[in-house]
Amino acid sequence: MKTLNIQIQPSRCLAIESDKIVACFRKFSENNEYVVEFKTVENKAEDYINIFLSSLSLSKLWATLKEYIFSSGQLDSQIASALIVICEGDDGWNDYLLLYHFDKSEQTDDIGGGPSSTVHLSTLI
Repeated sequence: MKTLNIQIQPSRCLAIESDKIVACFRKFSENNEYVVEFKTVENKAEDYINIFLSSLSLSKLWATLKEYIFSSGQLDSQIASALIVICEGDDGWNDYLLLYHFDKSEQTDDIGGGPSSTVHLSTLI
């Protein structure tokens, strides 16, 4: 089982309350067949909330999560300006993959093993 981490920086998304954001991701996890475990860690002093989703298929989880965040209307479009999404690679967090970053200048990885992928992802699919 591998883990996907959604980091939200609330100060970058003032239009939506942190509790509502967490509740939306909790609802997503409860209704998603690929989520095995849901966990949150909030650090108000450092201005972040980490949401951890564990899954047996991170590629399928990420595909459904992207749809939920960016296309379903469940979360305001401003959430994109406050998100970083990473997941474990073949060697756990030692070779994590950056799937989404609010700073578009950051190079992201392709969880499906496409041209921008930095590691072989056979264990994720």
